[in-house]
Amino acid sequence: MSSAKSHFGGAELEHLVRARELPDFELGVTRFFGQGDLNARYFERGWALPEENHSWNDGIDASLIISLKSCPTQTCSLKIRGIPYLTENIQSQDMTLYVNGHRAGFWRLDTRQTYLLVAEIAPEFWFDRNGKGLAKCVWHTPGSAKPSETCGISDQRQLGFCFQEITLEIWPQ
Repeated sequence: MSSAKSHFGGAELEHLVRARELPDFELGVTRFFGQGDLNARYFERGWALPEENHSWNDGIDASLIISLKSCPTQTCSLKIRGIPYLTENIQSQDMTLYVNGHRAGFWRLDTRQTYLLVAEIAPEFWFDRNGKGLAKCVWHTPGSAKPSETCGISDQRQLGFCFQEITLEIWPQ
């Protein structure tokens, strides 16, 4: 596994400082993408504007900040529910999740259906900042594509995955 320090320079860590101003996530509580719950306040970069019940990535990388009241001392599971962007020309989407620079999960999504993606987040993946547990989650989806180029419609976003829900909880023992 690669070190978080090798992927995070000083400028990247500065982005995590703003997490102090965000409401903390709670373990076991499902949060919803789209307008309303998460809206865009936890988003770093790589997101389209939130829609009614979901948020699309917009580009190859989409990053989100998770803040907890304290660093977890046990392994957590990060669960994401959503649908991949697939067309006649795009038969699958590969998606890799990095948490503070550590590779936490990889999925090959090849059916247009709702998926529940689960990643194991080890305690050492978290940053301890002023007593809080902070994680920058980056979803890398290299197959993201513009509907304007794949479906002939005017949508210029670069889509790969439609995010619907996120839940962080203690890993089942």
